[in-house]
Amino acid sequence: GVATSGVSTGTPPTRSPRVSRHLLAVLPAVLAAVVLAGPFRSAVEAERSFADAAAPLEEIARQAERGESVVPAEVVEARVEATARLDTLVSAGGPAAARAGSLAVEQLVAASQVAPDAASRRELATAAHAAAEDHLTRFGPSPRRLADRLRALRAVRAADPEAVPATRLVEAIVAALRLQPQDVSLHVDWGDASFEAGDVDAARRAWRRALELDEALELDPLVRMPASQRAAIEARLAEVD
Repeated sequence: GVATSGVSTGTPPTRSPRVSRHLLAVLPAVLAAVVLAGPFRSAVEAERSFADAAAPLEEIARQAERGESVVPAEVVEARVEATARLDTLVSAGGPAAARAGSLAVEQLVAASQVAPDAASRRELATAAHAAAEDHLTRFGPSPRRLADRLRALRAVRAADPEAVPATRLVEAIVAALRLQPQDVSLHVDWGDASFEAGDVDAARRAWRRALELDEALELDPLVRMPASQRAAIEARLAEVD
């Protein structure tokens, strides 16, 4: 059993992020600490090792985007290797460990989206969710880690809709809202998931709150919802009122 459901906004990117680039970007700061603290050296080495292991997942995603065939066994093998090296990185500690964990979840989700068969998609999405939950346990809640969990749960639901009930998604969204109570998209998601779960009252409250928060952003049109999305939410509210 997994947790959370896939709903409206915030679809994960279809292209696998540049893990090695992001990880290497933080190395200067880590290396500076190594001069003063010997234990950080193992973290830096583990970080580089993880970046190397994640690179094949990137290439697999690019192959799928180009329409080239992808061997399921290669997808699974790349995932297993990256996960094993991530465990080493997290055990070594260091400033980049939590960040690397989030990048690993992104990689696994991206790989699940381009996997060539249902079994591989399900396995990779499930691995992404397990990694996200593990990072929450290791490092504690944060907006990014809670977003990782939502992203992974949506990937699981896309691969196997019955594995993630809407009520589980509601729970994950509510947990994320505790740290980001002003987030408009999370309120929209909350409304969508609540409606799907059969809780019309909660859906109504969430959608109304989303519109209120969005209205408060009227002086910053670049971050507001598109007019079409506002209209769609208003139409749904009219249906349930």
